[in-house]
Amino acid sequence: MDDVDWFTELENRDTEGLVDSELRDPLENRALDALAQIYVRWPKAYQIMPKKALSKRALISIVCETLFAILRNCTNEGHIREDDGVYGFTLAAELQSAVIEFRKSDIEILSSYGNGNRAYGSFFRGGI
Repeated sequence: MDDVDWFTELENRDTEGLVDSELRDPLENRALDALAQIYVRWPKAYQIMPKKALSKRALISIVCETLFAILRNCTNEGHIREDDGVYGFTLAAELQSAVIEFRKSDIEILSSYGNGNRAYGSFFRGGI
């Protein structure tokens, strides 16, 4: 994903006037942070998605929409309302956050590739 110009991707998708050229470096860094989280949480998706054009577009879209959510949170108003399918939430301005949070629909897409070579079970949750 080194070939992706994250700032340009964000500018091209910005329909709300959220992207400012002064935010280029922070936005590019946050995009890399989001990719790092995808790499750790969904390694199979991170391996497979960049290899196919449409899957790569989906991955870029997931990262961009995650960054747009952060930008909305960091405005003076904060989120007024965020909807993801049948779920929705309201975020007051005093709860603004720059935490990377993936939407439920994005998690479903990323999880559809499998979770990679991770070990799960009672032993790895602290029990035997």
